Amino acid sequence: MQSFKQVIKKTIKEVPILPLESTIFDAKKFLAEKISALETINYFYVVDGEGKLVGVFSMKEIYNHPDSFKVKNLMQTKIFKVLPEAHQEEAVILALKHNFKAIPVVDKDEHFLGVVPSDVILNILHSEHVEDFLKSVGLVGQFTNLETSSSWALVKARIPWLIFGLL
Repeated sequence: MQSFKQVIKKTIKEVPILPLESTIFDAKKFLAEKISALETINYFYVVDGEGKLVGVFSMKEIYNHPDSFKVKNLMQTKIFKVLPEAHQEEAVILALKHNFKAIPVVDKDEHFLGVVPSDVILNILHSEHVEDFLKSVGLVGQFTNLETSSSWALVKARIPWLIFGLL
């Protein structure tokens, strides 16, 4: 399993991050001031004074509560997250299983490092699917990009599997 799996490489750091004591007004102000610098705006990530991820809430929640409402009262504290050295497949599994648009990445001390956004999750899902298909037909490892592999190399790698299938 380890030989083909890639660790999470693409995390986005330009996401909405709020301190624990913020209000809905602070969230709206944050968006108004920094929207152009953000790469994704699906969720707000709430961090404590040390930068540890303590909660997350959906962007739509800022329109369902009054401006004075504290974000700590609406955030989800059960957070599904991954470590940066986790296999990229783990982020995909979490996103699909729980219907998330992005998966937070934290270090071993729970410090928020960024997120794996939906477009990266879809790319990982696609590459894992192609990899699994290539493994199932006997084209392992070195042939993950069929467009650049020579025909002869593909035939040589496939012949033993064809003979095995005949037997």
